[in-house]
Amino acid sequence: MKRNENENPRTAFVGGEAADGKDESRPIEVSSGEEAEATEKKIRGKRGGAKSENTIDMEDLRLARKKEKRRRILKKTIIILIILLLGLAVYITRELWVPKLEGILERPHDTIVNDGVAQSGNFPIALSGGSVNIIDRMDNNIIIADDSRICFYDGGGKLRNTVYHNFGNPMIKTAGKRLLAFDNGGYTFRLYNKSGEVYEKSIEDQIIYATLAGNGNAAIVTQTEKYVACMTVYDSNGTEIYRWSCGQRIMDISFTDDGAGCYVSAFASEDGEIFSQIHYVEFDKTDELMKSEKLDSLVFGACENKGGRIWAAGDERFYLLDKKGKIIDSYEYTADMISYSLSEECAAVSVSGMTRGVSQLAVFDCDSDNAQPALVRSEKGTPEKVSCIDGGIYLLSSEALDAYDVNGNLIATAAVSSDNTDFVYYSDAVYLMGYREVNKIVFES
Repeated sequence: MKRNENENPRTAFVGGEAADGKDESRPIEVSSGEEAEATEKKIRGKRGGAKSENTIDMEDLRLARKKEKRRRILKKTIIILIILLLGLAVYITRELWVPKLEGILERPHDTIVNDGVAQSGNFPIALSGGSVNIIDRMDNNIIIADDSRICFYDGGGKLRNTVYHNFGNPMIKTAGKRLLAFDNGGYTFRLYNKSGEVYEKSIEDQIIYATLAGNGNAAIVTQTEKYVACMTVYDSNGTEIYRWSCGQRIMDISFTDDGAGCYVSAFASEDGEIFSQIHYVEFDKTDELMKSEKLDSLVFGACENKGGRIWAAGDERFYLLDKKGKIIDSYEYTADMISYSLSEECAAVSVSGMTRGVSQLAVFDCDSDNAQPALVRSEKGTPEKVSCIDGGIYLLSSEALDAYDVNGNLIATAAVSSDNTDFVYYSDAVYLMGYREVNKIVFES
């Protein structure tokens, strides 16, 4: 068919039926190639398609990231400053809230009241009735010594072993799994374990004091022609490993935990007044490593506590020293000392009261930086002995046995008879030595 010359080549007609039923044609415009491509790009640009002509400015993106990073750093810095300011405020106001917190933490708990009833079975253990009766503990053994023998019992009172001695004035010292027996004023000493004698040694000079370390080292103090006191240390096999002496008299020796050194409490007189000094020596060194200031009291014993300081218990004062022997603080007793005990965790001194049947117990904590104790008033008769055991303080009096913590709080008690003079504590039980027998009571603390 021949095309009309007047027909627009860019226009086509589409037929359709009008509302009046007549056939009506309407033109549809068809774009050329360049116009179609431009239209497609416009549509894609609006839709954000893969071939969109919209572009991203990388410099603006880098600036936005830097801004966000600076914002995060500023936020963290502000948080750290707030924490530091809060910590500083807590430190500055510690005097206001620390005492209250300590009051909560140190609040005493209920006291355990033990019935104090003597156990049966192998108890009571009869004593010999001689002039010497000693009770002690060696590991899990209860030791009872008299004029002629040393007996080893288990916790139930069953006799495990008996050894005989020929000492005129027998004394014993225990540490760990060993026992040192010596003749006070004599010339012989022996080392035992639970199986029996390890060695015996006789020396030329008179023995005036001796003690034992946990590793088996034994310190023997003698009086010689040259010195009023000389300390000789023997190892667990009886071999001499160290000798030390000075112009002072030795009152007590306290070994370090490893047994490689010891603190020596010694005293002398000057211008008619007694003073004491604490010396520290190690057995692999010739010279002493520390000599304390002069203490204006007769010191009965000293030891290093877990706080890294030195306790010294005198007849009139209790001292706290630093490792160089300088006095940090001291506490003067209110009455005469009756008994004292020192350990790494705590120390205690029992003194008589101003009235009959009343006494005072001073309890010292190793964490304290001074020598001001917790004071406990007791109205349970005459105090006999105080002992620091496993971080607790046990006080035997004529009417009761009481246990205290390091803050002076009563944690356990039991009524006892008045004829008890000594005791040992082991595995929730107390072994009480009277004038004629040894009894056992259950004592939970």
